[in-house]
Amino acid sequence: AAGYADLVAKVTAGADWIIADQICGDIEPILEIPWRMVQHPLESWINRPFELKNGDSKAFAALFEGLTLSGFAMQAADSSRPASGCEHMFSHIWEMSGVKKEDGTAPSHGFMVGIGTLTATVIMDSFFSKPFTHSDIEEALLRYPAWEERENMIRGLFGEGELFNKILDECRVKHLEKDALAERLALIADSFEELHERVGRQLMPVPRLREMLRVAGCPSTTEEIGITPQRCAATTIAAQMLRSRYTVLDLVYETGRLHEAVTDVASFWDD
Repeated sequence: AAGYADLVAKVTAGADWIIADQICGDIEPILEIPWRMVQHPLESWINRPFELKNGDSKAFAALFEGLTLSGFAMQAADSSRPASGCEHMFSHIWEMSGVKKEDGTAPSHGFMVGIGTLTATVIMDSFFSKPFTHSDIEEALLRYPAWEERENMIRGLFGEGELFNKILDECRVKHLEKDALAERLALIADSFEELHERVGRQLMPVPRLREMLRVAGCPSTTEEIGITPQRCAATTIAAQMLRSRYTVLDLVYETGRLHEAVTDVASFWDD
């Protein structure tokens, strides 16, 4: 079941790659061969959760094929990008903080990634629920912190030490000065509809994803992996800082919608 949750994560990983390709394609463009290796057969790998739960050999073969080809795609790209988006960043934060379930055991990586996948989808739905236009740019510029403030935010979440220094380096790479941010925001406004369409074709509805995970025997609530809805929502802020890789977390951060996303995540998991 944990492997299934990790395979379902390729849905949001693909959506994050689309976002990066559209917004900063000169840095991380979609690579056709690794993309096709994972995304073209993905639906056929994950569309039999009931059969997988009940031990169907064909469903297990599809799962094995999907996980194996995802590994090959990462090798082909020389990057984990084909198989990993911000859903994995949520998992990494929880793993580093030593999350434990009620019985005192740690949830599996795949199960945490599954909750991250649902959370990432909620954030994408949140962002695209309201157009980002040129009239929104000024407000986004005002909300974007200067580097000194940003550094203090990182220190407040991660403290001092080796991890802080690593995350500081990651965030410094993707921090934009005001002129560069204004240019980025203009691109986001100009391409909003196209990006919405591309991401919409990639994503699955949250209720469907959640039911697929539940049927396969994976956690479908935050409590099942030992965290509260509020902690899951708060992780959105820390997860955005974790890597320089561009994801929907950076999209909502740069457009000044990060805290709206946090609110929507909390609301989703509270229901």
